[in-house]
Amino acid sequence: MLWKKVIIMGTLAACIITGSLFYYGKSVQAKKNKDEFNTLKEKYISEQIDYKTLNSGISALEKSGYKADDSEKKSLEAIEEQRNELKKIDEKFAGKNYNGVLSSITNLEDKAADNSIKSKIKELKVAINDAISDDINQDISDQKFQDGLNILEQNKQYLDKNFLDSNQKLIEDAKNKKQQEEDKRKKAEEDVKKQLGPAVAAYLDGYTPNPAKESAVSGYSSRSSFLVWVDLSNQKTNVFVGSKGNWKLIRELDCSTGAPGSDTPKGIYKVSGRGDWFYNASIKEGAKNWVQFFGNYLFHSFPMDKNKNITDHTLGKPVSHGCVRLSLENSKWIFNNIPNGTTVYIN
Repeated sequence: MLWKKVIIMGTLAACIITGSLFYYGKSVQAKKNKDEFNTLKEKYISEQIDYKTLNSGISALEKSGYKADDSEKKSLEAIEEQRNELKKIDEKFAGKNYNGVLSSITNLEDKAADNSIKSKIKELKVAINDAISDDINQDISDQKFQDGLNILEQNKQYLDKNFLDSNQKLIEDAKNKKQQEEDKRKKAEEDVKKQLGPAVAAYLDGYTPNPAKESAVSGYSSRSSFLVWVDLSNQKTNVFVGSKGNWKLIRELDCSTGAPGSDTPKGIYKVSGRGDWFYNASIKEGAKNWVQFFGNYLFHSFPMDKNKNITDHTLGKPVSHGCVRLSLENSKWIFNNIPNGTTVYIN
């Protein structure tokens, strides 16, 4: 009977050991699967893998017997939905739909639990504020003050109060400064009109003082109420009205003077004649609205062929045969407004 008891006890011990080993092995595999799941999750959250790769990994684990926690899977699904929502917000931002972006961010911010999404939302809000500030500064530069105020008004429910107040003040200050400058310009215009009398008053509409250029010609006299300074360095034809010691700049016209070797002569000259057209067969070139100031040197339009087609629109560079080339419109203005006897200063 003793040997039977020994056999029974041995068999029982073997079963216990086998069972223990089985459950131990199962426990080890479960832990391994859980670790693999956590690794997948961490890689997804840190954006080392995408959502498709994450799901493929989870499916492979579940086929081996692992059952992922439903709440964790739903949490990962929510993160993916929020990431997709963030991408759509980025697209709106690229289109400068600030109101749509800011409202979407507010909705997303309320439900975002993932730190990476919270961080991106924070960065995006800073970028939006910077973009709005840039647009407002551009509106101020373009003197579109109401456009800047409209941006703030449309988005005020989403913008920080300090941001709103500081930008509104920036716009209002720029608006007031512009108005002060305009008031000052109008006063200067009226003062000059009183000084120079009704004969030239019409030429001073929109007049803005230019002390540097006006002082440069202040010592010159003219037989008319006009003076013309051709600035060779800057390729500008400057037109003044007034009299010696009191010249007021009314026009700055782009021009082209003589190319190297065919230089426009420096000096002081007088307007002495004019005509509506000429053509020089030797150089196969003509022009409209010519105004003579020295010998064969003229103010005139763009060069033209014998059929009066413009052959060269270049201005702002010394490329002419020596004359002062102007646009068709500006040559016509010189032709119509600058009388004979007007001083022409070339330097």
